[in-house]
Amino acid sequence: MSTSPTTTTGLPRSSAANAQGRLQGALASIVEDDRPIGPDVRAGVVRQVRDTLGVALAAVPAPGVQAVLRAVEPERGDSPAWGHGIRLSRPAAALVNGTAVQALEFDDIVHDSTAHLSSVLVPVASTFGAGVPADEAFAGFVAGLRAARTVGPLLGRPAHKRGVQPTHTIGAVAGAVAAARLLGMTAEQCSDVLALAVTGVVGTRAHTGTPAKAMQSGIAAAATVRAVELVRAGVRAGGGVVDTVISTLGERLPDGAFDTGEITFPSIKPYPSCGVVHSAVEAILRLREQTDVTEPELLEVRMPPRARPAMPFENPATGDEARWSAVFVLAQAWRHGRLTLDQYSPQEIATHGSAGPPAWLRIVPDESFDPDGEETVVRAVLGGGVEGRTLEAAIDQRLDYPGRPLAEAQLMDKYLHCVTRGLDVSAALALWTGVDDHPLAVFGRI
Repeated sequence: MSTSPTTTTGLPRSSAANAQGRLQGALASIVEDDRPIGPDVRAGVVRQVRDTLGVALAAVPAPGVQAVLRAVEPERGDSPAWGHGIRLSRPAAALVNGTAVQALEFDDIVHDSTAHLSSVLVPVASTFGAGVPADEAFAGFVAGLRAARTVGPLLGRPAHKRGVQPTHTIGAVAGAVAAARLLGMTAEQCSDVLALAVTGVVGTRAHTGTPAKAMQSGIAAAATVRAVELVRAGVRAGGGVVDTVISTLGERLPDGAFDTGEITFPSIKPYPSCGVVHSAVEAILRLREQTDVTEPELLEVRMPPRARPAMPFENPATGDEARWSAVFVLAQAWRHGRLTLDQYSPQEIATHGSAGPPAWLRIVPDESFDPDGEETVVRAVLGGGVEGRTLEAAIDQRLDYPGRPLAEAQLMDKYLHCVTRGLDVSAALALWTGVDDHPLAVFGRI
């Protein structure tokens, strides 16, 4: 009489676990990659983690984050809910923290895959990496970046065009590989974590304008953490799950080997809104520096046709809607000469959101622009004492695209703007410096 092979916990081991998918196997093998990590890559990790830390702490009072916290608060454990002063079970903390990272639409994004990578990767990696040596923490984080770079082009834009938000599937893959590396798992165990993590982790763009959009990142982070815990308990999974999920949501997997060594760091957002209008915001701020006129005769913004439909809320009533309202964001940038988190206060939204687009703002979809590009031309016709004066600015490439990175001073300004909403400057700078020494341990102190 034959018996099925079992794990050390006595759980039956399915034969499906041996039927390894090509992509899943390639991703799992990343945990065995021991290539050295150079100083430039370490610096990129530090930048990414600092930015994520800042936007997450700024979101502590956000209504959606507070709602998630209330829902899971009974689930106490040893993992910190960042900035809330309590410790929860690992999945519950990942749910809260992942939601916080994306709650203000200020977190980083990988443009090639349209994925907000850190909103899943950082909560998962910090859950399992805070106590490992610094070098291992960097190695685990980089393993997650390699996994994200491998699946991003296969899933990102094709899924996004179908209404799927690829952040959460790509993030689950990255988080699974990072956690497996941080815990010293074998490639076989990593394969099981990957298969469990991507099962059911699908985000949708239909949540845009609601707190649920950010909660999808929390859900994906929590699912990935739970997948790790299941595999550590001895659960096995199917071998071709990741291949099926990615090829179903994205494109048919190509023939040949997958490049698991390349890394793409996310871009850091300079403005708290959907990035599709960031070039327009930058152009508006350039013009606004030249005048004190708060209501011009005309502010004409010419952008690729995809920009306006991507941010559809004409009369935003909440912060979640306002961050996805092109008319609100662009008008606020002109009114204040800046675009910061303060411009989304309930008072600002009540005053300028429900009223709809101001008469002086005109957004023009320009068919001559590259449909997938960032080109923007802004023309302001001023009234008052300089009637007839016209200002114009053009932007070809969004700030913090690969060719236009944020300077260190700009990154710190953003970080301090975010973190000092709840901490004094000395505490904020101590966290900033701490990321240099260990990119994940700092999350245990907040």
